[in-house]
Order: sequence, then C-alpha cells, then structure tokens
Amino acid sequence: MFILKNIFMEEESGGEVQGGAGGESGAVANWRDSLSEDIRDNESLSKFTDIGALAKSYINAEQMIGKDKIVIPSTEDEWSNAYQKLGRPDSPDGYEIGKVEGLEVNDDAMGFFKGLFHQTGLNQSQAEGLFKGFAEHIRQTMESENSDFESRQAEAEAELKREFGETYDTKLKIAKRAVEEFGGDDFSNFLEESEFGNHPAMIKFLAKIGELNDEDNSIDGDGNPGLSPDSIKAEIAQVMGSTVYQERNAVGHDAAVKKVQELYNRLYASG
Repeated sequence: MFILKNIFMEEESGGEVQGGAGGESGAVANWRDSLSEDIRDNESLSKFTDIGALAKSYINAEQMIGKDKIVIPSTEDEWSNAYQKLGRPDSPDGYEIGKVEGLEVNDDAMGFFKGLFHQTGLNQSQAEGLFKGFAEHIRQTMESENSDFESRQAEAEAELKREFGETYDTKLKIAKRAVEEFGGDDFSNFLEESEFGNHPAMIKFLAKIGELNDEDNSIDGDGNPGLSPDSIKAEIAQVMGSTVYQERNAVGHDAAVKKVQELYNRLYASG
C-alpha cells in the first residue's frame, strides 16, 4: 500500500519536479538571457560559464588598471614600432655619440656603430653608454699593450747591450742594413707588425747575416765598431796576465793598471 501510494504521488507531481529541475539548469546555462540584447551575444562573454566567473575576471581586470604593462611584439613591424616608442631615433644618423678622450674613431667605424645601434633598437642613452663603455675598454687595452710593448723593448735592448757591449750600435746598423738589402720593404713591414724586429734572437741573426757581408766593418764609417764584452774580458785577462801588470817595479806597470781599469769601465758601461 505504501509503495503504491508513492508511485501515485510521483506520477502526479513528476512533471513539476522534472520541469523545475530543467528550468533551474536552463537558467544557469542561459545566464546571459538576463542581459540586454546588444551585449548578451558578445563573443567575449561566451567563455564565462556563469556570473561568478565573469565577476572574477572583472576583479582581476580592475586590479591591473593603473599598472605598467608591456605587450611583447611578435612581428618585425611591431618590434620596430616598440623601439620607436622606447626612444630609438628615426635613423642611425639620429644618434649623437661624443668622442672618447685618447681614442680616435673614424667616420666609417662610427657609421658602423650607429647602424648597429639602430638595428638592435637602442635609444640615445643606451647607444651612448654602450659606445663609451666599449671605447674606454679599447683605450685601456691599447694603453696596456703599449706599456707591455715598451717593457719588452726595454728588456730586449738590455739583453742585446749585455751581449754586444760597445758593438751594440754598430751591430744594430749592420742588422738594419741586412734587412734593407736582403729583405726589402715586405720583410721590414713583417718585422714591425709581428714585433719580431725587437726580438733579440732576430736582431742577432740579422747582425750575423750583415757581418758576413761586411767583414771590414765599413758600416760604422770609421772601421772601429768597438769591442764586445767577451773581447773586453779577454783583453783584461791578457793585460793582467802580463809581467808588466803583475810586477810593481816593472816599467809600464802603472800604464797597465790604468788600462785594466779603463777596460773594466768599458765593460761595466756596456751593461
């Protein structure tokens, strides 16, 4: 009896219950029906399933109002437009790049830099800062290289003077003439650009080549190229080994002592 009663009750009220449920679902699904006709079919609203989703989106949008925003470009034209808005000059000539003290930059090089700055979208401040930083680095590098070159040159000169002694100037002349006679301009330029022209081994080699072609030492003009340290030492040993030098009462002893002293002075003077 209880079961039959429930069945009769469901049959009598079933349409209303089902209709109610269906009406509620339809209301949720068609929440935009309550909007005015001019906006209810807007595609921007189609992504919201209910009013709650729309409300959340509105809150997020309101929080973004007033904040700085950047839309990342996706095409070359968009990037170019963005660069212009960020301060890039209309053309490479629009950059004003000042000179860096101690560094000369020719017009071709400056044109290259300006073109590169414009291509990469730099504004005036960025371009000037980048150029000055790069130029200062180059200037310091050149100063350091010049200092190193002068140091190497001084070391080479000291080494050659120790070995050549009084013949230093003469041997340099002989080496230079060997370059001119046997090497020519190409070899001379090579020695200068590679810095081999300052290397002691190269100078000694060239001097030897020159000496083979100048046995009478005519390059010195007076035929007196001086003595090398080894030659001076040999002469000192010869004088000091003589009886005249060793015996105080010997005739010419004082002259021999004086000569040894002069030879030592020449040896020390040659480094």
